[in-house]
Amino acid sequence: MVSINRQMLTACTFSTRICLQLLLIVVHCTLVFVFRYSLTDELESLRKTAIDADDEKTFWQSVSHMQDMKCFFENVTLRSWGWYFPPRQIDKTDMAARVFLVMSGLVNSAEPNPECPQCRSKTVVVEDTNRLFGWRYRCEKFRLRPKGGTGTARGRAKACYGSIELTENTWIENSKSVGAALFLTFCWVCRMGVQQTGHAAGARAHTAVDYFSMSREVCEVIMSHEVLSRPLGGPGVEVEVDECYLTRRKYHRGRRMHSGTVTILGLYERASDIGFHLQVHLYNAFTKQ
Repeated sequence: MVSINRQMLTACTFSTRICLQLLLIVVHCTLVFVFRYSLTDELESLRKTAIDADDEKTFWQSVSHMQDMKCFFENVTLRSWGWYFPPRQIDKTDMAARVFLVMSGLVNSAEPNPECPQCRSKTVVVEDTNRLFGWRYRCEKFRLRPKGGTGTARGRAKACYGSIELTENTWIENSKSVGAALFLTFCWVCRMGVQQTGHAAGARAHTAVDYFSMSREVCEVIMSHEVLSRPLGGPGVEVEVDECYLTRRKYHRGRRMHSGTVTILGLYERASDIGFHLQVHLYNAFTKQ
């Protein structure tokens, strides 16, 4: 009687395991089906650039991890970076980084489309699996039929073969590795050192310096436009104003610069945490040089 109960228990346990495995397979297939048929045109074109089954698996994993971009930005850290973006030994084509660029909107095919660099005409989005993201901008005059049946050069319309890459005039243009470029920018956000960032990203020190400088320039432009687009202060809002003198000689000691004393004027609004500073050239009876 005991042996029969043991056999029944073993059979029940085995059947339970099979049911759980089948349930997991069904859930996985359902998720893949939902993701596959809810992809945008950009992601579908990107999926077709997968070189093998492992690359396509990385694509689906990245899509599932980045479905909620708000949750992604809240949870991504230096510690969790490897979970969202596998190392180069696993993700050889930077598929996870490309999925992030598409799903975050940094690379998209939204209108207006750029002009053709050759004839300045309109461009259209065409699918091209040989490109990094699976599509590119091509001139709408790519293939034109002859206007007339004369066959002469005057009666034919000229075709234009101009095209534009999606990464043109972007911070990932001409980058050898999109994943490395993304990681370098993230390290700058985390305020890591240049040497440490270059070593962690597998890049040279001057490459990290270039990306750090470019990130600072972009932030300066954005902040300058934000500050100039709105006035500081207002009713009940305090604005702190102060000046600073650089390269000023004290007690007639130190080197004298050809440009003289540099005066910096700074304004800061504590309520909105916005401020800016600028160099002021003073020419009066006391500071005239």
